[in-house]
Amino acid sequence: MKYILVVLIILVIFIIIMLKKQPGYKDRGNLAITAYMENYTGRRKIQEDCMELVSFSKYEILGIIADGMGGFHNGKLASQFSVDRFVDLYSAGDLSVIEILKKINKEILSYSYNIGIENKVGTTFLAGEILYNRLKFFSVGDSSLFLFRKNKLERLNRHQEKKGYLTNYLGYSSFSNAENGEILLEKNDIVLMCSDGLDKFLSFDEIEDIMKHSKNKSSKRIVRKLMDALIEKKSGKQDNVSIIVIK
Repeated sequence: MKYILVVLIILVIFIIIMLKKQPGYKDRGNLAITAYMENYTGRRKIQEDCMELVSFSKYEILGIIADGMGGFHNGKLASQFSVDRFVDLYSAGDLSVIEILKKINKEILSYSYNIGIENKVGTTFLAGEILYNRLKFFSVGDSSLFLFRKNKLERLNRHQEKKGYLTNYLGYSSFSNAENGEILLEKNDIVLMCSDGLDKFLSFDEIEDIMKHSKNKSSKRIVRKLMDALIEKKSGKQDNVSIIVIK
């Protein structure tokens, strides 16, 4: 029995060593994930943003922000539908994320066609999927994904727009693939997701400065600091804004 125990211990040590040799492995120390989300209507009459955080375990989380297109019909309906539908299909596990987004695009487009306003029901969509030390993201439109690391803020996605007009969104007959990417996270990294109501009214430098002074605070406190700074601007054109912070 004693020899069996020794063999088992050696086997466990060997597995751990081999795991650390796998591509992409990086020790983040405490891998537990914390997150918080909040939105603000701004100067708009209604909130057309929709967001969601789905926690599968303390090591896995999914963050979503959809910004319904205010210049179109039923922006609130489009954003809410896209988030709810995405969570359902994602949880079922039968389709890839890209396949899910293409399916949602077709469903929104079919709805707009049936009521005679094709291409005029739409929403942007941003999803960030974190499992242990790996972040995968999928982006359609102009919501932003930032990584704050070692006192530096970096945008991870690009805006799909030209001269202020979206060139890609869910509910669009010329929908193209979502931008997608993957990055390995390190200890103390902070992930910031937001609709354009944040980074259109706070500059990149302002957001970075807030992150620098809030990096040791909770996800909730970081969101509140960003939101407070935005509200203090008192802009008469303040758009809806949604913020998710994941640490």
